[in-house]
Amino acid sequence: MSFWLVDLASLTFWMNVLMERAGWLNYVLCVQWSLSIEEVFYAGFPVLCLLLRRDRLLLMACGVFIAMGPIWRATHQASEYEELNGYLSCFDGIAFGCCAALLARHLRPPARLLRPLQILAAIAMGWFYLSGPIGRTAIYGVTLMALGTSVILFAELVGPVPRRPPLPMLAPLRRCGRLSYELYLFHLIVLGLLRTAWPPDATAGNARLALLGAYLVLSAALAVLVGRCYSEPLHRRLRTRSPSLSFQPT
Repeated sequence: MSFWLVDLASLTFWMNVLMERAGWLNYVLCVQWSLSIEEVFYAGFPVLCLLLRRDRLLLMACGVFIAMGPIWRATHQASEYEELNGYLSCFDGIAFGCCAALLARHLRPPARLLRPLQILAAIAMGWFYLSGPIGRTAIYGVTLMALGTSVILFAELVGPVPRRPPLPMLAPLRRCGRLSYELYLFHLIVLGLLRTAWPPDATAGNARLALLGAYLVLSAALAVLVGRCYSEPLHRRLRTRSPSLSFQPT
């Protein structure tokens, strides 16, 4: 596969389509299959807002995407890439987030219920994640995990959610959460370099355990570097120019 074609697919948001045709074709760039899906949704959603204009109609449109997700995954099980990496296979997850934002404008549940709601959603998501392999739960798994995430986000949006002071020992974990996208996008660079230097077939025992630790530390360090030098300065600039983008994740 030509690198030019792979780069073009990455920059024009059809990397997932190319993967459906050619499989896992580039170790580092294939992670951008999800970006392709997100950017196509984000390019089309403002147009949908201009056409429909009413929250109720937007919720109905999001409901269509949510319904199409399991249908797509159920009817494309012959290919793992088509089942899990197609546009309609993943639009339901983003549509749930849109629903959470829309409903937060109109619903105000009692504040005392928000934290239990988040805890129940997190427990349900953890149980479902551990209940079986993705091959067995893929049809409804993406939808259910997105539903749980949207419930947690909804409670945060309509908050304030009653909370205890954060434990200092969890500070590194919270930092990883804030850098989750940098970790997602760049961890394969670290993993690819380590696999090249120490091929899995030639590495065993304690060496593998040491490489796992090095992989975690180096991935986190790279994510921090990208966050401090690129993501966070860009976010500050965008928030300064557009106050509506000032929502800070907790």
